[in-house]
Amino acid sequence: MCAIGKRSTQWIQTMTRIVCLLAFVMILPVTQSYDTTIDRFLTSEHHMLLATQDKRIARGICFDSEPRDKCTTKSGWRGMEVSCSNIEPKDDLTALIEEQVQEFPNGERTINELSIHGLLLVNRKLAQNWIRTSSFRIISLEIIAPEIDDIENGAFRGYAFEQLAELRLDGVTIDTFNEGTVDGLLTFQRLHILRSRVNRINENALRPVASTLEVIDFQSMVLPLDLTNLTGSVILPKVKTIDFSSNDLGRLTSRSFSGLINCNLLFLQYSKIEHVGCGTFQTMTKMTGMLLIQTGLTTLDSCTFGNWMLNNMPNYTLYLDTNDWNCDCKLTWIKELALTDKLRDLPRCASHNCRPIQETAFCGV
Repeated sequence: MCAIGKRSTQWIQTMTRIVCLLAFVMILPVTQSYDTTIDRFLTSEHHMLLATQDKRIARGICFDSEPRDKCTTKSGWRGMEVSCSNIEPKDDLTALIEEQVQEFPNGERTINELSIHGLLLVNRKLAQNWIRTSSFRIISLEIIAPEIDDIENGAFRGYAFEQLAELRLDGVTIDTFNEGTVDGLLTFQRLHILRSRVNRINENALRPVASTLEVIDFQSMVLPLDLTNLTGSVILPKVKTIDFSSNDLGRLTSRSFSGLINCNLLFLQYSKIEHVGCGTFQTMTKMTGMLLIQTGLTTLDSCTFGNWMLNNMPNYTLYLDTNDWNCDCKLTWIKELALTDKLRDLPRCASHNCRPIQETAFCGV
């Protein structure tokens, strides 16, 4: 009995080893594949962290403890670019930028793009002479996620900004946007202010750049946007593109865009619009595209668009989709417009089970 039991035990141990070996052989490829997947993930994660290190101050996060250069330089498709990050009050920003410019090839002294990610200044204010130099000029300036509470009049006045063509401010606070905000910008063309708080916009705020400005881009502002003082108080003859998407625009009137006499593209999508009055777009006879997608509008009077646009804006296209249209006699003009090539999307009647407006019978049509 003992011999039989011993042989039985040996047989069981042998079979156990075989089963374990087979299991290992079967699991090995899966494990290798899993490890490969993890390695790829970690590599991708590592690359992502490396790619975002220079932008980490936008959220106040540091991924390493080693000291890094405050400013770096690279050659872009438009020319020399300088990127600075994590600038504190103790830093001499002008000197940091000048060190980079000294390394430009062929004695170049023009920064085609200066990008500043994170900026903390004394009293949290972008004041006059925050960049004070006579050794370089800036063509395009981008300031992202600064810890500042206001921009002082004349902050963009001086030698460094005499050739500034583009300004992009992301996440800033401006107490009062007025003529002094853009004063001194002699060749200014493109203004972008994104995800920012502008407490007040004064009348004629864009007067200093009215003769050169081509693009106005105010997207996703924190507070309601006052269009009358921004685009309706002074003639802006060269402005071709306007983007006011994702804003609270309130009521639009004939004064809202009266300064835009040559505008081609108007983006108002995803903005809250309470009402569009007759004559709102009467000065914009050169319009080629207008987006009123998802604005909260439920009706539009025919005096706003309709035959007036057909007669006065021969080249325009209109986008009205994703609005909860209340299809009654006031919107007959949209059904008629849908028969032309002027309406490029498919508005639906929320009042008639979201049927396409072209296929919905209302007002006897």
